[in-house]
Amino acid sequence: MAEDEKEEGSEKDEEFPEPDVTIQNIVASVDLKGEVNLDECSVILQGEYEPEQFPGLVYRLKDIGTVVLIFRSGKMVCTGAKTREQIYESVKKVREDLEKKCGVKFEGEPEIEIQNVVASADFHVPLDLDTIAEVLIADEEIKGIEYEPEQFPGLVLRLKEPKVAMLLFYSGKAVCTGAKDEKEPEIAVKKIAEKIKKYGLQLS
Repeated sequence: MAEDEKEEGSEKDEEFPEPDVTIQNIVASVDLKGEVNLDECSVILQGEYEPEQFPGLVYRLKDIGTVVLIFRSGKMVCTGAKTREQIYESVKKVREDLEKKCGVKFEGEPEIEIQNVVASADFHVPLDLDTIAEVLIADEEIKGIEYEPEQFPGLVLRLKEPKVAMLLFYSGKAVCTGAKDEKEPEIAVKKIAEKIKKYGLQLS
């Protein structure tokens, strides 16, 4: 009897495998604590600066794999990082280049704040988006659902905690955005996976 129940449980686990989550982009805002002469620095650093189109200097850090947007006020946005360490490494590199190559003076340590962590996910099963929209809208952990298949093939699901938005597709692929750290996408995907399994929201 116990063996039969064990086998039945393992079969259910095989039917719904653990989802995969991969961090795709971490966006951070930075205060470098020093004003930057973008006209001079764009030439010295060989960055992209077209003030009539965009007020910031685009500086590509190819060795790290990130792109930073530097503004005259010393504020900066870093994007393209896959880890928090790449953010810190990018800030250190930019500060060193601005200080040593451009003569920029800084006052104090930079302030770094993670603004958005974007992750991709794969539930490994096709999803019944129509039923998900009907069933999970009443779930107390769900803040809201947007689903208009005539206009867009994905379903947008917003969680109350963590405060992220999940874009779900029929294929079982998903995108998580709005997270403030690297753990939140995993927590969110796991929470949704449990609900899909609990309510049988996957397609057979």
